[in-house]
Amino acid sequence: MSWVAVRERVYRCIVAAPAGCTCDEVEQLLGHQTVSARIRELVQGGRVEYGDRCRPTRTGVPARVYYDCGGLPLPAQVVLF
Repeated sequence: MSWVAVRERVYRCIVAAPAGCTCDEVEQLLGHQTVSARIRELVQGGRVEYGDRCRPTRTGVPARVYYDCGGLPLPAQVVLF
């Protein structure tokens, strides 16, 4: 499976979770080791964001909870003319 396909599967997992998802939770669902890299791409692309909430991972370490930004990339900057 290509990294683009994995990224879209990661995104769909996050969108489907009303309370958001941690990286660990998505890894459990998909069984992929590249989930953190795909989440980072989604954050950088403006499709996913994280707030101040954390949840424990399987090992008990606090992890960020990621949420959907609405599916569309956020503008990098607003240009006023």
